Amino acid sequence: MRLRDAGITSAKQIAPQVGMSVRTIERWLAAGGEPEHHRPSALYHTLLPFEDYLRRRWNEGCHNGRQLLSEIKTQGFKGSRATVYRWIAALKKQPQSSKGEKSRPWRPPSRRACAWLLGQDP
Repeated sequence: MRLRDAGITSAKQIAPQVGMSVRTIERWLAAGGEPEHHRPSALYHTLLPFEDYLRRRWNEGCHNGRQLLSEIKTQGFKGSRATVYRWIAALKKQPQSSKGEKSRPWRPPSRRACAWLLGQDP
């Protein structure tokens, strides 16, 4: 970023000086700094159409992953057993809410969000 600020705007000129690929430099320049790397937020996207059903069955007391898998397979689920088991493991880690509402695990703010927050007036 200092090289760009010094007037070298070409990624092809910056890349050899810092020992990075041209594509990496292009990403940095486009992002205005180190690019953020995010994992997809919905790790269980194949389960999304079945999530309400799975939650209802879970709340009814069916905690058997094999049983839940066979039930959603009959409804058209094409994913793997491991996907269902990972979803169940994540569900077990979630704190139980007394209102029965869906709760998402807390996610720390990104570096950009932290920088923005630190720049705000207290």
